[in-house]
Amino acid sequence: MQTCGQCGEENAIVEDSENGRTFSVCTECGFVVKEEQILTDAVNFEGTTQTHGLGQVCFNAPNSIKRKHYEPQGRKDGHKLIEERGLGLNYRPDMIQTAIYFFDHLYKVIKHSAFEMKTTAAHCSLYVVGRQNGIPVTIRDFKSQQGERKRIHNFFSCLQMLKKDFNLTIPNIELEEQTTSILSKAELPSNVICLTQRILDVAKTAWINSGRHPRAIIIAAASIAWKADNSLNANESLLTFCRQYKFECGSNVKKRYKEIHDMLLTLMKRIPWITSQKIVRITNIPFYIEDILKYHKSLMVTVSQTSYSAAEEKIGAVKAEVNNESDFLPPSMKRVKKERNESLTDPIINTDRIDENEIDQYIRTDNEVKELQKYLSLQECKIERLDTFIK
Repeated sequence: MQTCGQCGEENAIVEDSENGRTFSVCTECGFVVKEEQILTDAVNFEGTTQTHGLGQVCFNAPNSIKRKHYEPQGRKDGHKLIEERGLGLNYRPDMIQTAIYFFDHLYKVIKHSAFEMKTTAAHCSLYVVGRQNGIPVTIRDFKSQQGERKRIHNFFSCLQMLKKDFNLTIPNIELEEQTTSILSKAELPSNVICLTQRILDVAKTAWINSGRHPRAIIIAAASIAWKADNSLNANESLLTFCRQYKFECGSNVKKRYKEIHDMLLTLMKRIPWITSQKIVRITNIPFYIEDILKYHKSLMVTVSQTSYSAAEEKIGAVKAEVNNESDFLPPSMKRVKKERNESLTDPIINTDRIDENEIDQYIRTDNEVKELQKYLSLQECKIERLDTFIK
């Protein structure tokens, strides 16, 4: 007979068991007199726990309890990436939540894909939200985070899925917004960025940006502005500029650089106080950039008038000069179409001069002519046989 050590009551101690433990409890005061662990296989008990000085360890808890607060690691990583990148891009909290919502929608489809696909889905969600809210982000802003170039098609797959499922349209970014975004990230001075904008305004008037990748035009114009801003940089090359500010210097950038240079040189040749003093050279452009930009509208009119008058008069020397200068027309109007000489290779057939036995060869195909000759030869053989039989 046990006596409660708390209240001293006798015959009030009862035994009970729960989750693999036995208890001796006083029914009067509730004091636990004795507690023991049943040393049996833990598989027979759901939710059985033991403490070994390292915290609580769960044995064979039901799947419903295990998965109650479980979140897939890929989804957690995607949310974390969106939050970190969103803060780096100065996204508002509501924009970050919208990007997470888009990512969760994509995750239902790509949850069994590789980790790189989930990362791409997070970047795509950020891209869509940024463009929808007027932030001039480009795919290139997330491309460096994606790794290999061949994975870019995954980005477009996610983008098409979001556009289709949510009926989204991605607004275009104006050239001015892209210029500020691209050059600010390269930490170019503000005065160089402003001068680049002015050069791009002239380039737009001359249709140089028509159908061209804006980034290449921006880098080319920025290199000219960088040269004009500081006389020490006037003789530096495009490659030096790109290396200093970590821009790519591919073939497109070089082509746009030459086009803008040729346009500025053409305008500079029309400035009287420059042409009257010295020979106009392409290396003089950085020193006279302000005059070119200030009077570019009137200079373009002068170039156009010269082009039209030369085309009308067709004077040899002037015509040669015009061919070397740009008319500042859209690319579609500059393309020279090849003249087609539609001469008939087959002369018209005069049936009056053709023998009746040969006319069939002109109105039938080669196979038909062969079949006809074969048929006629067979008929001749039959006639010959019939003649011999009669005789």
